[in-house]
Amino acid sequence: MASDGLDRELFVTIGATAAFDELLSAVLDPDFQNVATELNFTKMRIQCGKSLEKCKSIISAQPSKLDFNVFDFRPQGLNNEMRATTALPGKRHAGVVITHAGAGTVLDAMRLGCHIIVVPNESLLDNHQGEMADELQKQGYVTKGRTSSVQSTLAALGSALSLSQALRRCVAQIPSQSANYTWPPPGAGNVTEIVDEMVLREEAMHRRLD
Repeated sequence: MASDGLDRELFVTIGATAAFDELLSAVLDPDFQNVATELNFTKMRIQCGKSLEKCKSIISAQPSKLDFNVFDFRPQGLNNEMRATTALPGKRHAGVVITHAGAGTVLDAMRLGCHIIVVPNESLLDNHQGEMADELQKQGYVTKGRTSSVQSTLAALGSALSLSQALRRCVAQIPSQSANYTWPPPGAGNVTEIVDEMVLREEAMHRRLD
């Protein structure tokens, strides 16, 4: 906990469509948790899909200074969990959302003013996901991360940081404890077009799966 006694929360979401055990393993790694504690994070909430029992088992087997809350899905959406990472003067410091590269999830987090680390799922990776993450990082709206401690050879992940590095950078870029982003940004242009295209692609994919 920070010296002023206020909480700071990490919210991790892997999405509802595909497994992303690499991201779950990365955030549950003791070294990453130590970095989070060093940066005054006190809580980690994880939406872990079908890997719920696996997450619970890992958490129960290792000590941590973080308070954990894990769940599978929220049919009503994740807005409440995302809001818990935004700054609230006198109650909590600005936290971070760590999310898969799903455009709908990223856009929801942006609209709520969250600070975001986007981690593309390498098993699902396509140029559109990489393009969106790169453009949003260029505009300063997200930090792009990767799950592996070794730099990926995939071109689309070339600008991505390790998750611990991404968390340090994301926290360092928070200008004040009460600062939250607004979306869409003034003159966003190409950024909103990329995100909108990704949302439409994901909606079409979900319809095919239903």
